[in-house]
Amino acid sequence: MFAVVVLTCGCSSRLADVQIRQAGLESVKIRSASELVASFYLLVYNPSALGFKITDIQGYVKRKNDSVALLKLLSPFSISRKGESRPVVKIAVRFFDPLGLLISGKGKDILECEDYVVDACIRFRKGPVVKKYRMRNVPLKDFMNGMERMLKKK
Repeated sequence: MFAVVVLTCGCSSRLADVQIRQAGLESVKIRSASELVASFYLLVYNPSALGFKITDIQGYVKRKNDSVALLKLLSPFSISRKGESRPVVKIAVRFFDPLGLLISGKGKDILECEDYVVDACIRFRKGPVVKKYRMRNVPLKDFMNGMERMLKKK
């Protein structure tokens, strides 16, 4: 459903070579009627001599400019230097109106619905430097695939 966006803002041209080789949903745990925790696995290849740490992800899932869910990273994770990393990323998802979301979906898979977009802010640390990157109006169905595209922009 979601992927974590690993970002590298220009400190080294090699960081743009970071690749997400695999990403997928590992598990979903329902905490309440309006909140769940989604765990994703990543296989990340970083050829750079610099490792980095994703320290925070916060954002919203929106439908027609109305926020339907809040996204928040539950614990920071690291990407190792010069090799592969296999982090498990846990994102808390809190739905503002879960019943309304079910009714509006009319049985459709939310990931296939073009109406849903993600706005998010991702913070990461490379050594002593903290950077942040904002994503706006990324289609929910493309959120998992957006990481490499965003890396290429930097």
